[in-house]
Amino acid sequence: LPLAHRIPVMNTWIAMSVFALLFKASEGESNSRSFGSQSTSYSGSSGTCSNNGRSSTHKTSEKFDVLQRARVAFVRLEIWATEIAGGFAEHHQSVYFFDHPESGPSMLLIDFGRDGLSLDIKQHGAGPNGCKVSPDGCKHAPDGRLVNRKHIQPAREASQVKSILQTLPDRHYDLAAWNCQDVARHLMRNTPGNRDDP
Repeated sequence: LPLAHRIPVMNTWIAMSVFALLFKASEGESNSRSFGSQSTSYSGSSGTCSNNGRSSTHKTSEKFDVLQRARVAFVRLEIWATEIAGGFAEHHQSVYFFDHPESGPSMLLIDFGRDGLSLDIKQHGAGPNGCKVSPDGCKHAPDGRLVNRKHIQPAREASQVKSILQTLPDRHYDLAAWNCQDVARHLMRNTPGNRDDP
């Protein structure tokens, strides 16, 4: 190509490369901001579990077993977006809302990034008795902007939501082909209920 044609192509390539680097760095920061250090351990009904960059759910069984024993009822799924890469892109987080018999309204937050699939449980609002799910888990709503919402009808048990997560393909995180937004769309599509988007 003549030099006059090569310069715009090079500029586009450079801009795309810089954007990809910013996006990858922000994806990692988003997971760290939401969940702290990524851990493969799980204790009680809070904390995180990750799957080494994959969207498989083989390390989430213990968390769902705890929720199943508590007989929680999942009533709503929401997708929340937070800006990353300086506002050039968005990280999507899937949030299942459920009623806990002791702690009241709570959230199961699902993230997917370079560290893999991560789950965390937080109480949805402090409530009359403060936080019981996790010491730092009091939140009135997830971070960011609400993108999609679906009311789960009828309400689902923990084992049923676990089955929905198990429909996720066992794939490595890929910025272009399989990222947090793909996982969020998959869960929204496979969770039964009525859409009520904002």
